[in-house]
Amino acid sequence: MSNIKTPLKTTTETYYKMFDECPFSMAILQNNMFKHVNQHFSNTIGYSLEEIESLDLDKFIKIIFFDKKIDIESKKKEIFKDPTKGYDHEIVNKNSLVILFKN
Repeated sequence: MSNIKTPLKTTTETYYKMFDECPFSMAILQNNMFKHVNQHFSNTIGYSLEEIESLDLDKFIKIIFFDKKIDIESKKKEIFKDPTKGYDHEIVNKNSLVILFKN
């Protein structure tokens, strides 16, 4: 069994190293929660990794989209409708700066 665990552990560590060092914002969502985000994502929006990973997606959307009357479900559908297509969104980072977030 240990013969299987060693390559799996190495593969997992390599994946997370590439993910964390990626020069693009990346996030892994699971059950409407941020499971893991990379440093570039954190730097872009101005929130720490811990702050982001403590939020569910609905709360996060309310924070970063400056239109507080936003329909959360519609926004999630818009963001995730086709992951192969890019999208641009104006969001507000932690310092209240409006930035263009490109996918």
